[in-house]
Amino acid sequence: MRWIVVGAVCAVLFALPGTASAATTCTPSAAHPYPVVLVHGTFENASMWAAVAPQIRAAGYCVFALNYGNNATGDIPTSAAQLGSFVDQVLAQTGASKVDLVGHSQGGMMPRYYMGFLGGAKYVHQLVGIAPSNHGTEGVILPPPDLVPTPDYTAAGCAACADQQAGSPFMEELKPLGVEMAGALLAALGGKAGEVEGYGKGAIVGAAGELEHGALWHVPGGYAMREILGDAKAIVPSAKKLGGPGTRLDVPVTHINASYVRSHFDAMEVGLADGPKADELLLVLVMTTGARIHARVGGLAAKDVKGLDGLR
Repeated sequence: MRWIVVGAVCAVLFALPGTASAATTCTPSAAHPYPVVLVHGTFENASMWAAVAPQIRAAGYCVFALNYGNNATGDIPTSAAQLGSFVDQVLAQTGASKVDLVGHSQGGMMPRYYMGFLGGAKYVHQLVGIAPSNHGTEGVILPPPDLVPTPDYTAAGCAACADQQAGSPFMEELKPLGVEMAGALLAALGGKAGEVEGYGKGAIVGAAGELEHGALWHVPGGYAMREILGDAKAIVPSAKKLGGPGTRLDVPVTHINASYVRSHFDAMEVGLADGPKADELLLVLVMTTGARIHARVGGLAAKDVKGLDGLR
C-alpha cells in the first residue's frame, strides 16, 4: 500500500485482486524484496495454494502460507493476531522489511484488521485480495460438506461467518480505516476541522479491475470524511474511472453541509505518474477550505447554511 498526501488531496494506492505451498527457507532477491504471504479464506487452509504457490516461487518470489483460525472459522480479530505473528516470523527468517499479502475471501479482508488495528500496516508493502469480503456478505457462507458436514452458522460455531455478515459489528469496525486516511488529509491542511468547507472523493481503477471496484470507496470514503469533520451533513460527491499510470481524475467538490451552495461547486484534478498499474486501485479524498476564487454565481451563501438536511 502506498500513501500520497499532497496539498488538499490524500490518495492511497492499493493492489487490486490478483493471483499468488509455502517455502520453509528463502532469501528475497533484489528484484523481489518482499516475501509473499498467502492467506486462505473461510473453511479453507494453506493447502488451497498448492497449485498457485509454486508458480509464484518460480517467478522469483519467496512464498509462505499459514493456517489460522481453525480453518478460518474463528473470530477475525484473533485470526488477525495469528497473521501478525506469522508475518513477524517471516520477516525474522528472511530479513525483509515488509511482506506482500495475498488473500482469498476472508483472507483478503482479515488482513485489513491486522494492518489497521494491530499495527501491521508498517510491515505490509501490498495487500492483494481475491474476492475479499470487504463489505460483508448477505448470503450464507457454505463450507465444503466433507469439511463441515453439519455447519453451525452461529457466532459460537463459526465466529468468522457471523463477523463477515454485512452490517455486523465487526464489518462496522473496519470503517475507521478510512478515517486514518481522512485524518492524514486534515493534518496536511493544518488539523482544524472547522476550517474545512468542501469535500469530495474519487477512485481510479487499474486496467485489470472494473469500475465497481472504485464504487466500493463510497461507504468508507464518505464515512471517513464525515467522521473526521464532525458529522458533516452533505453527501460526499465522487467520480471514478478506469485508467493506467498517469490517468487524471477530476474529483468533484461540494460544501460539507449544504450541496446547494454554488460557490463551493468545484473540482480538483488528481493523478499519479506511476499509477495505478493494472492491478492497482487509487483511492482519493479531497478537502478544501473555502469557495472557488472569485465565486459569484449567486444562490445560497455558505454563511446562510442551516445544515439540517445536507442540501440547504
